[in-house]
Amino acid sequence: MLDPYAAAYESIWASPLPLAWRFRFGWLYGIADQVVFEEGSLKAVIEYKSYYNVNKMEITQASLYGLLASLVFATRPKVYVKALKKILEVGE
Repeated sequence: MLDPYAAAYESIWASPLPLAWRFRFGWLYGIADQVVFEEGSLKAVIEYKSYYNVNKMEITQASLYGLLASLVFATRPKVYVKALKKILEVGE
């Protein structure tokens, strides 16, 4: 379900979510694998990978989704990349 309406009313809500922001150079947009809201406030952005190793591209992708989420929801969520056997917090 891509409609974030329930995020304002559920105690915990998580779903994929399209994110976009217009910068001076143009639009930056994408769909985060999962955003997590608690009590109506954005807490985390999670990118899931179906392989073991996480490289700089995946970290950059997740951090861009974190930036978009920060701008759209005016909050600073934690950003994670979850590979098969590892969870990496971006920005550590």
